[in-house]
Amino acid sequence: MTNAPDRIDYDECGNLDDIVVNDVTMFRMEWMDNNQVWIKCYREGKPDVAFRLSARGKITGRHDFE
Repeated sequence: MTNAPDRIDYDECGNLDDIVVNDVTMFRMEWMDNNQVWIKCYREGKPDVAFRLSARGKITGRHDFE
């Protein structure tokens, strides 16, 4: 199985829409102040990728093991 290529797509309004990050050795997510979430994908031998997500209201979350 071949991985999809790394990509970060935006919708027509400039918002993050579809993200693929390969070869992640560690994933971190932290709730920040002012309804923001900081996410970082650490990769060996490739640049790390970081995201800041923000919302106008309360951010809720859940996880699933797939």
